[in-house]
Amino acid sequence: MARRSYSLRRGLLAWLLISTVVIGALALIDTYRDAVKTANVVSDRVLAGSALAIAERVVVAEDGSLEVDIPYVALEMLTSAAQDRVFYRVDGPPGRFITGYQNLPSVADLNGQSAVYTDAQFRGEPIRVAALERSASTGINSVPFVVTVVETTIARRQLTQAILLRSAFRLLMMILGAAGIVWIAVTFSLQPLYRLGDAIAERSP
Repeated sequence: MARRSYSLRRGLLAWLLISTVVIGALALIDTYRDAVKTANVVSDRVLAGSALAIAERVVVAEDGSLEVDIPYVALEMLTSAAQDRVFYRVDGPPGRFITGYQNLPSVADLNGQSAVYTDAQFRGEPIRVAALERSASTGINSVPFVVTVVETTIARRQLTQAILLRSAFRLLMMILGAAGIVWIAVTFSLQPLYRLGDAIAERSP
C-alpha cells in the first residue's frame, strides 16, 4: 500500500510538472515577445533622438545643395556598455546621397511617416534602422531630406535576455514551490489511506 501511495504521489507530481512546464513555456514565449518590444521601444527613442539631432544640423548652401554639420554628440547618445556600433547617412532629393555611409541600408519609402524603424543586416550583423524625414528651408521653398541612423543590436539583445532570464527564474521558483506544496498536500491527504492499509495488514486471514 505504501508503494502504491508513493507511486500515486509521483504520478500526481509528474502531471503537475508537465502541465506547469507547458504553461511556463508558453508564458516565456509571450515574455520574450514583450521583452523584444520593450527593448526596441526604449532604444528606438534614443535612436530617433540621435537622428533628430543630425536633422537639425542640415542646412541649404548658397548653391541650393544640402550641407550637414554632424554633431558627434548625437552619435555619443547611442554609446553603451555593450559597445554597439553606430552608423549614419543623409540623403537629399531625389534620393541623392549627401554624407555618411553610402552602402548603409535605408528606408526607400517612409509612406508619409515622420519616422520609421526597421530591422536589417549590415556587414553581416543585425542592425536597427531609424529613418527620419525632414526638410530644410531656402526661404522660398523647402528641400526634403532623410536622415538614417543605424546601430547594432548587442545592447538590445542583452536587455531582452536579462528580462527573459528573470522571468524564467521566477517561473522556475513558482514551479518548484507548487511541486513542493502538492507533494506535502498529497502526503497529508493520503494519510487516511496509509492508516487503512496498516489496518488491513494487521487483520488476520
